[in-house]
Amino acid sequence: MNLTQVAQRFKKYLPLITIFGVAFFLIIFTIIARSRPKEETLPVVPIPGYSASTQPASYDLSRLKPVEVPDELAIYKLTPQPLTRDFAFSLASKLNFEPQPTQIIEETTTGTLYLWADSNRSLNVTEQSAIYDIALPAEGESKTVNVAEAERVAREFLSSINVDPSSLSVNGSYTKYFRIDEATIFPENNIQNADIVQLAFQASVEGNPLVGSNLDLGQATVQVDENNNVVFFQFQKLQQFVPQSKEKIKSFNDALMELNSRRATIIEAVAKTENGTEDIRVQPGFKIESASITNAFLAYYYPTPAPEFIQPIYVFEGEFQSESKENGRLILYLPALEGQVISR
Repeated sequence: MNLTQVAQRFKKYLPLITIFGVAFFLIIFTIIARSRPKEETLPVVPIPGYSASTQPASYDLSRLKPVEVPDELAIYKLTPQPLTRDFAFSLASKLNFEPQPTQIIEETTTGTLYLWADSNRSLNVTEQSAIYDIALPAEGESKTVNVAEAERVAREFLSSINVDPSSLSVNGSYTKYFRIDEATIFPENNIQNADIVQLAFQASVEGNPLVGSNLDLGQATVQVDENNNVVFFQFQKLQQFVPQSKEKIKSFNDALMELNSRRATIIEAVAKTENGTEDIRVQPGFKIESASITNAFLAYYYPTPAPEFIQPIYVFEGEFQSESKENGRLILYLPALEGQVISR
């Protein structure tokens, strides 16, 4: 067979070769495409709060310092990590309770409840939280509480029960003071009159705090009295965070533009009572006349019940005056992922 005959025969079978080649390419392409992980569209963050009509026409940002934000942050998937029976018994032992619980209650809404109690103390442990409480004296001793010393005592206490305090930071905005009167505690604004200081320790993700329906999402809340005794402790077991994809974050300037376009939501508006001693949550339906934003930061939104994923948000803190002349503090949340707005 000479070259002319080979060429003629190749030309005769060229269409068939082409068809088989295209079919082979399509099969390989389909296999590769199916092997790639399917990109999931992240759900919009639902953040309940006051309606947009509550907000002023714009916010005073003159006292707000710029915030440096990364280009991207990870999304985290949550996996259950409940408190176990072994944890409950170990905690009771560390707190010097009797080996066996005073009572065990099965099938509560938060799982099995283990209860220890003695003459003036109690410990309650479920799958979600642990609460330790000491009966208070009739009156305080009129000593001044020391916040720095109270934090040291609280961190030592957390370490003693195997809660790692190095992974927690104190949210100073939610440090609270109480006075004791007739074995009951009452809020106290003046630290000089306080018998107890309450510290809220927050967990963080990538250095950004976790926040819930308000900023007071303490993974551990500890009360220390004027004698540096821990008189109350509450520990919330958070789920394990598994990093997922990295997502692009809105710039700080874009976040401010959305804030002034009423795309953030007010999740907390708290005013003072007439005597100025107690905080009261302002009821829905009020209208803000003016507001000033004084602080902003990134956080991860951890609502209740816990979602499948946690995502970053911007948190804005400030002060407001309502049309009825109430004054108080203000907290707003804004989704931080580029392209996302609040689902109302």
